[in-house]
Amino acid sequence: MSSGKRLSSDERRAAIVEAVIPVFAKNGFHGTTTKNLAEAAGVSEALLYRHFPSKDSLYEEIQLKSCALPELDPLFDQFRSIPASTEKLVLMIHLLMHRIVIEQDLALPRLMASSLLDDGKFAGLFLDNFKEQFLDLFLQSLDAAKRSGDIAPIPIDDGLRLWLCQHLAASLLFVRLPGKSAVDYGLSRERLVMQAVRFCLRGMGFSDAAIDRHYDPDMIGEIVDDEPL
Repeated sequence: MSSGKRLSSDERRAAIVEAVIPVFAKNGFHGTTTKNLAEAAGVSEALLYRHFPSKDSLYEEIQLKSCALPELDPLFDQFRSIPASTEKLVLMIHLLMHRIVIEQDLALPRLMASSLLDDGKFAGLFLDNFKEQFLDLFLQSLDAAKRSGDIAPIPIDDGLRLWLCQHLAASLLFVRLPGKSAVDYGLSRERLVMQAVRFCLRGMGFSDAAIDRHYDPDMIGEIVDDEPL
């Protein structure tokens, strides 16, 4: 972690947090020692304790950092200012699927998987934060899509529709955790996103005609990633 220049206290804390995420992801909270953490961060255990008085406090800092979705992706802040509509609902599902399935850094999802195999504390905090930031936005646009006639009535709870989309995206990501996908879908991840988005929209009650009207992957791709899908 040493770069030859002296880091400020805040920079050192941030560097330690970044360096130890893969360690917690690999070993879980209970399987990780402070010695493991100090070695990964390239500091002594004494210096580690100077910045974080306990393993719990360092893990809590990782939780706060990892759950700050607007900090991880500035597009989330811009997204909030868009009025509720069918178009926003479709954009939300594509953004959710794209950001999760196309995720390049597997450290955070590995930490999620490790948490789910352990006490689930980190995973629960992350998902609670996801719900707090997105559920109301989703429900507002879902109502707008219903009023416009783009979504047919279906016997599925409104809030559950968002969770089912999130769980599908997470499952598509988790099969990549070994480093290479455990499933050969026979298509690129970009095409996989498009197919998964259509699957979610159909499951939410969109007709094929409504999807064709509102889902333009090329246009949305330019918004989400500055590159058409």
